[in-house]
Amino acid sequence: MVAAWVGGCTTGETGRVRVFAASGGFDLAPDTPPVSENATYSAAQKRITLEAAVNETVSLQLALRSEALLPGAYDLRITDFESAGGTIRAADAVTIYRVADVRTADFPAWYPAHTGRSIEPRDVPDLLIPWDAPRGGGPLRPGRDRNALAWIDVFVPPTTEPGEYRARLELAAGSRRPPAESLELHLRVLPIVIPSEPTLAIIARVDPRALLTDHFGWPRADAEQTLLLPDLASHDSARALVGDIMSLLHEHRLNPVLWASFPKFRAIGPRELEIEWDAYDALVGPWINGEGYSDRVGSLAWPLPVSSRYPNAQRNGGFESAQYARLLAAYVRACDAHFRERGWSDKAFVRLLPPQPLSDVLVDRIERALGILTQSEAAAPLAAHLPTGSLRALGWRGAPNVDLPQLGVWIPPAQWLSPRNARRVQALGARVWFQPDRPPYSGTLLRGAASGDVMCLGWLAYRYRTDGIWLENVCPSADDADRREASASAPLVYSGRPYGLPNRVLPSIRLKRLRRAAQDYELLRLLERGGAPLLAERTARQVARWGFTDACGDDLLSVRAAGWPANPEILRQARDLIRRELAGEFSSPETKAQAGGRAAWEQMMLRTAGVDALVSGARLESTESGLAAHIFLDADNRSESTVRGTWDLPNPPVGWSTPAPVEAVAAPLARVTRDLRVNLESTAFNIDGVYPFTARFNSEARGSIDVPGRLAVATAPLLDAPPTIDGDLSDWIVGAGNAAGDFRLTYDRLDGAARHNVPTLETQAYFCMDRERVYFAVRCQTRRGERPIWSADNRIAVAGAQPWGQDLVEILLSPDNNLSPAADDLYVLQVKPSGLLLARRGALTDPPMSRSEVWDARATVAVKLYADAWTVELAIPFAAFGPDALAGRVWGLNITRLDAHRGEYSSWSGARGHCYAPRRLGNLLLLRP
Repeated sequence: MVAAWVGGCTTGETGRVRVFAASGGFDLAPDTPPVSENATYSAAQKRITLEAAVNETVSLQLALRSEALLPGAYDLRITDFESAGGTIRAADAVTIYRVADVRTADFPAWYPAHTGRSIEPRDVPDLLIPWDAPRGGGPLRPGRDRNALAWIDVFVPPTTEPGEYRARLELAAGSRRPPAESLELHLRVLPIVIPSEPTLAIIARVDPRALLTDHFGWPRADAEQTLLLPDLASHDSARALVGDIMSLLHEHRLNPVLWASFPKFRAIGPRELEIEWDAYDALVGPWINGEGYSDRVGSLAWPLPVSSRYPNAQRNGGFESAQYARLLAAYVRACDAHFRERGWSDKAFVRLLPPQPLSDVLVDRIERALGILTQSEAAAPLAAHLPTGSLRALGWRGAPNVDLPQLGVWIPPAQWLSPRNARRVQALGARVWFQPDRPPYSGTLLRGAASGDVMCLGWLAYRYRTDGIWLENVCPSADDADRREASASAPLVYSGRPYGLPNRVLPSIRLKRLRRAAQDYELLRLLERGGAPLLAERTARQVARWGFTDACGDDLLSVRAAGWPANPEILRQARDLIRRELAGEFSSPETKAQAGGRAAWEQMMLRTAGVDALVSGARLESTESGLAAHIFLDADNRSESTVRGTWDLPNPPVGWSTPAPVEAVAAPLARVTRDLRVNLESTAFNIDGVYPFTARFNSEARGSIDVPGRLAVATAPLLDAPPTIDGDLSDWIVGAGNAAGDFRLTYDRLDGAARHNVPTLETQAYFCMDRERVYFAVRCQTRRGERPIWSADNRIAVAGAQPWGQDLVEILLSPDNNLSPAADDLYVLQVKPSGLLLARRGALTDPPMSRSEVWDARATVAVKLYADAWTVELAIPFAAFGPDALAGRVWGLNITRLDAHRGEYSSWSGARGHCYAPRRLGNLLLLRP
């Protein structure tokens, strides 16, 4: 981020306006504060510096911020780029947009943990409105202490000569001349050419129905039967809109495929069909062969116009019927023959079923579809949204067996993609495209995602040698049109109608960054083809250290941090070094600046290739001499070499013995967990039930890393007169040992510029027992006037390994004090503000990672709502846990809370990641005779 003062003033202005500039990879927002210098801009020199290959597009962001109440409007223009070797006309190379905020809500459950941000609705800069749009475009109108943003694309045409080009970027206050500010725009064009035809297939499924309804009032119908007919003048505007969608996506190096206007057909015999191809060919043929695009580059892949809705399985006896099998085989045979006649066979594939939850039924249907296609003798391969093998090895309980060697294209969501299995099916001749879903399995196209989460997709594709990326929905849906606040899982394009552009769609910032990802992939391929495949592979592995199921720890839900850098500067440095390697700058004696750039890259890689150390749990067990603690310690190796070290406690708390160090050996890019056992000679108690300590990981290669930990321990005193279960906590006797507080989030949240794991709202819990029951009380602070969120039903949504969508309290219990990673015998009690109690034995997760069944807890529960809190009281008979419930003195216990307004999931034990692993529980001591 950069800053320079603009000297021009407009009528009514009482202060100055600041100009900020940054590359397109920088996360620039309306509230981003200015910084004076960076790699893109020099405030001292009033210069913006860009570097690009021939046929590459580079992006620049510009922002204005005012100290004035009425700062006025600022126009923006860029002159032609001039050099000794020629001119790049700005009209051909430069596109300017105004960045508009989009009110965004419905962030998914993983979003707070990955980004540190709340899920509360907020404005996200994403929509790009052309500067010359009739409504909503330029000029920029900066607000007081709030940035007005512009996005600038600079395209280097294929005929450009390499060299140093210079232009001027001018800001004019109103109609005044000369401009209020003029900045030098320096473009360095390297002797490298990005190929016009992409080598990475980014398949973008285009369903235009919602846009057709929004722009022209078209009624809704199945996508396959939404017809765009070339011989109907009334369809001209609709075809123009769809053509604009296809061209915009193509210009951003995507492979758009139209999912509409499938050809009409009729049966002319038992196994023979007549298909009307003329209208279909006239519509899609130019996009398949490239004649419909300005660069004449055709599609890498195109689906046969077939799906489970066309021919419609339900109307023809059902998916499993012989009638449907005969019809589908005849239709696919005819489509395959037509594509062969048109010369499109090498692009063809069949996608029958859309993405859906993994099940045995889905696998059986894909297997049946394979059989039908085999009978049809069609050459087009079947594509299916399935994992490349069974996911049982990653802990998915009851995951279907997936063994389909005939499947030609695998399209798993990223969290289902096992790199080892992917290599296995590729060796059999299949292709693997992945669907981006969520970090840390892959980057994401979520609105509000960090720039690196989008740009990493090209690096992941190269690092793991996937054949493509599948984007299921790139256009707005009917649900998007009906929302007052847009969903975060948003499409990549917007309707142009509100901005006076009735036959156009507008790009998003995420689409621009996806193009950057595609171009980065091409740079890596150029490096590989240029004789440096090992350098290309090493660079990709340094940037994208892990993804897909390599991001898993113990199972699919115990995941590591994202394997790509959060800092987009690392991506920029990697990109610049690849460009210069390709340009031959490192083959000759290095200049001081070049050597410094390479050294800076190596240093940055060393910093990101360290060891992440974590205390993942602290559990107690009874021994003959008292108590012992098991401290579970994780070392996550982000480097390409084995890391050897030891864990110890450098300064054990009072009453703790000094344990012998425990050796830990972490393989490259792997995580290792160790158990450090400590004898406790005495145990102190406090009002929060939390005792901090420090563990240390010692390694010759990485030095010493001090890691904070916490032992959560409280007591349940034996009472003759326990509290009444009515939601009123005033009759609870609270001592130094029977309380729990200082809850911590399962992740670090952003609080200004700082990150910490303290939740916004406080939670306290209390415990006691009598001879028949154990009692729990929880007080959840709320903001005054902010009512808890819940639905009046007996359902609680699950997102991964946590509840989602409603305020609730969880009580997690392990009466047998299990220390294993599995959660089969964990007792889970969830209470909503309505008073509804749901009780299970075994945690319920998605996907299912343990046995989980409804449990009759025989509990008494009461809830009470106050202006600034809501409270829960619960009593459970010991008999509900079975005859051995009181066999041990120590129970595993955790209290968790979901604050649904902010999406904050916190717990007393301070568990990281998720709370359902028994090792991550706290400890409850039963003070019984």
